[in-house]
Amino acid sequence: MTVNANICNRQKGFSLIELMIVITIVGLLASVALPKYREHVIQSRRSEARSAIEEIRNLQYEFFQNYKRYGTLAEINQATTTPGGYYQLGVTANLLRFSATATAIGNQASDQECAVFSLTSVDTFISYNASSSQTYDCW
Repeated sequence: MTVNANICNRQKGFSLIELMIVITIVGLLASVALPKYREHVIQSRRSEARSAIEEIRNLQYEFFQNYKRYGTLAEINQATTTPGGYYQLGVTANLLRFSATATAIGNQASDQECAVFSLTSVDTFISYNASSSQTYDCW
């Protein structure tokens, strides 16, 4: 009977050491996972800039067919920022050429590799550029 009484009187729960070990393990996992997650999110937002630049290109070609010149963002009915608000859009245009840029803003501005996307079109030649020395990594 004394054996059963001792078992019932033991406290239930976790010790402080067990709790500290679990907190340490969770902290280590988070310190590895969070930077990778942030990097992945930044890279995935780049597609928004690429899509916006391609849309500007298509709208410019359509505008050129109608007016025989390239237009501004307002003339081609394009917003000044991407839908998610991660890039500021800009266009410079004249009779024979246009350049479209998407510059990272807000949280996306921390993307040092691909902060600026640009497309330049002269007649039928298109040049894609990015702020990275490795343009193909961005596009």
